[in-house]
Amino acid sequence: MSEQLASAKLCAFLFAALACMVACKPALEGEPVNLEPNDPRPILSLEVGDSDEAALLVQELDLEPVRMEGSTLYFFENDDQLNRLKELGYELRQQNSYEVFRRVVRIDRTVPEEELRASGIRVINREENYLVVEGSLAKLRALERAGSSMVAVGGHEPRPRQVRITAESMDDVAEIGAMAVDIYSVERADRAKPDRAEQYRDGEIVVLAGAFDYQIDQLTAAGYSVEVFP
Repeated sequence: MSEQLASAKLCAFLFAALACMVACKPALEGEPVNLEPNDPRPILSLEVGDSDEAALLVQELDLEPVRMEGSTLYFFENDDQLNRLKELGYELRQQNSYEVFRRVVRIDRTVPEEELRASGIRVINREENYLVVEGSLAKLRALERAGSSMVAVGGHEPRPRQVRITAESMDDVAEIGAMAVDIYSVERADRAKPDRAEQYRDGEIVVLAGAFDYQIDQLTAAGYSVEVFP
């Protein structure tokens, strides 16, 4: 009987602890997020060879672009342009506005980062009590329905970290730039400030830049040494 009583007390304690974790979770402060499409008009997409081809289509056919991702150009549907695009050999695809439009929001830490990334959501910055993420309206709505709390970002969010990256060559600098890192300056280690020069090997290159946390992750995974300023 005493074992059953102890077991019941343990279950009650665990239930209360779980309830407290949910109820006592710090509420995110901020404005509610609008998870409806920016524009109600239908959206189409087509594949292009590069950004120059996309710019030419926009200019010559007066397309109204929504955004470009990789080789895919998303644009608002216009019947006057459809026949011309088909004549030029483009295959047009109807798109779901909730998948095309994206938002940057604050979100609580209910869902592990690995799961967020696996679902197509980008973790831009990690803060103490929340994450700043970017995702499609569809993905964010799914998280909200699953119980995640989210609010609009603050006035100056997201803001990149100020970082110092150590590179071996100018090819490395080009690779860093290809990650869309905002490079402020590039200098050889032997020309660095005297109080820091001893930290670098001969021939190394010091890159001062601004980078979001997901870019810092990419840099670290690529083998670069990254120092984040306080």
